[in-house]
Amino acid sequence: MFRGIYTAATGMIAQETALDTIANNLANINTVGFKKDTPTFQELSQMAIDRIQGSPEQSAQYVGVLGMGTSPAQSFTNYTEGELTNTKNPLNLAIVGDGFFSVQTAQGVRYTRNGNFHLQPVNKTTAYLADENNEYVLGQKGPINLDKAQSISITSNGNVYADGKLIDQLKVVNAPVTAISKDGNNLFSINGATVPSKAQVKQGFLEQANVNAVKAMVQMIAVQRAYEAAQHAITAQDSTLSQTVSDLPKT
Repeated sequence: MFRGIYTAATGMIAQETALDTIANNLANINTVGFKKDTPTFQELSQMAIDRIQGSPEQSAQYVGVLGMGTSPAQSFTNYTEGELTNTKNPLNLAIVGDGFFSVQTAQGVRYTRNGNFHLQPVNKTTAYLADENNEYVLGQKGPINLDKAQSISITSNGNVYADGKLIDQLKVVNAPVTAISKDGNNLFSINGATVPSKAQVKQGFLEQANVNAVKAMVQMIAVQRAYEAAQHAITAQDSTLSQTVSDLPKT
């Protein structure tokens, strides 16, 4: 009886983890370049069940296995591209294909799909291309200094022109999915070496989050129902256990 309660409880914990992940995806549906997470689970150890006929000394008959429940394993990030929105802002950039923009942070170089950039002034004549966190966007030569240019043009291969003059080329990189991890603030870390990306840069566009609101809501409803089913199982087993304890003195 206790084993059944514990098994149902592991199901509740697993569904709660799934619910948190889906809720986080929905909360970031308007975050530019956000990549949704998908939770995975693993089965806990199983135990064999035997039925003993007659005395314990007689051979037992194998019945099957009893699952001990489930537990959260890890969440995988889905890197599929989101839809592109035309903003007509020359400092809005989107990556078409696999790759990430590189930005310089206090913790080192980080990577992002969020191309909602702006000019970050340093003095009256100097301004660097920066992201939403005011971190400098990197080119092949380092932070990109646009000198408060009046006209900024960025080609599909990432070449940055300021008032018609080639300034630098965006550092757009790629890496195996297994080496990429989320680092907060819509940034990613890459464990290991990066390689130049063959993706195209699209000026005047932003990549939206790859979260489908309808599908996420359907998933959330399914998870809530699974959670409630496990909860009802615990309530039923607890009621049976209480009744057994109550009736035991009467026998």
